[in-house]
Amino acid sequence: MDKFFLPKSDFHNYVPGIPVYAAFLLIFLLFFTLFAPFLNGCTSRQQAYSLPEIAVTGDTRLVARTKERFFEIYHDSQWNPLIVKGINIGTALPGKHFTQFPMDKDIYQSWLEQIADLNANTIRLYTLLDPLFYQAFHEHNRSAELREEVLS
Repeated sequence: MDKFFLPKSDFHNYVPGIPVYAAFLLIFLLFFTLFAPFLNGCTSRQQAYSLPEIAVTGDTRLVARTKERFFEIYHDSQWNPLIVKGINIGTALPGKHFTQFPMDKDIYQSWLEQIADLNANTIRLYTLLDPLFYQAFHEHNRSAELREEVLS
């Protein structure tokens, strides 16, 4: 079990006892919770976003945290456990080189719908994808907000 934990290093001093995959997943969740909604501001269309609830403890502001071996999300003025159900996305299509990303947003939308049908709440990407993926991802999450099925 020790092989999944960070080695004794400077980083380990700041995040004691958190497995490597948990630390990276937490960073991923925080990025898409806090920063990704503002990436759309770079386009010509401006949309209103609701910011996540923030728990304030002293000088610390949190939207997510780890407790023991689990993640928790702050929602409705309380900490709720988050069970991570994730999918890896590899973008290699049959007959294509692994760096030739699909250039059709419909493919990405169909993948996201299938992932949502599996009740997954997390997507793992191995690399930065074509902007079409992020547009499809944004559209999926915006339409899913009404159904409360947002992927992260």
